[in-house]
Amino acid sequence: MVDFIRYTKSDLYKLKYSSFYFIHLALPICGVGLLLLYTAFSSISELNVVSSFFQIFAICYPFVIAIVCNIVEEQEMGAGYSQNLLTLPHRGFAVLSKFLILITFGFLAMIGSAALFYILLPIFRDTAALSIEIFLFPALVLWSANIMFYAVYFMISFRFGKNTCIGLGAVGSLLAALLQTGLGTGIWFVIPYGIGIHLSDYALNYALRIEAIQNAEITTAIVICIVLTVLLVILLMIWFRKYSGKHTVE
Repeated sequence: MVDFIRYTKSDLYKLKYSSFYFIHLALPICGVGLLLLYTAFSSISELNVVSSFFQIFAICYPFVIAIVCNIVEEQEMGAGYSQNLLTLPHRGFAVLSKFLILITFGFLAMIGSAALFYILLPIFRDTAALSIEIFLFPALVLWSANIMFYAVYFMISFRFGKNTCIGLGAVGSLLAALLQTGLGTGIWFVIPYGIGIHLSDYALNYALRIEAIQNAEITTAIVICIVLTVLLVILLMIWFRKYSGKHTVE
């Protein structure tokens, strides 16, 4: 445990000299700012504004995950082609440290965005009937549904490099957008990229007491999401123990 704490402190310090912290601060602020600007010139209802907030963030999330995973990879590749990481005595702790930092800052960014939107939205709309739970609960669900992608893009970034990782992140965002439309009807709950955007929408409706959460598709999506998240995190740990530093040159 002492080694794990040391690895975590070291990773946090090393990321200080990258754009990791800036992205987790700037992107949520920019996203909220653009949505508020849209709200100021739009006539849609308050509930539709909140729904649009989560839909847009759900679509962007896979791409942002790919970017931050690539930042972590580039930081290690720049430090002797990951030799500092590969020569540590407890490689499992090392990769777990990085993974937990990624998902923790993702959580802070997502919850912080929802809270900021809740605080600033009353400037443009009457939101007296909307509690903070309506903003935070879907944000928590959206973050939880995307944890699996941190594991996937982490492995892709370290094995195949920047272009592949960010390219797949862009494809993931595109799929999330498509699965939100009628194209995702009846299949969204078995495709990982459709789970986050739909579950956050159902979470919003549940928080608003509009829709009961008992639903076969939702139940299936939650089970698939939990199983995939656990399996992919375990796969990440096993894969990294065998990772030799081989990296596709771009």
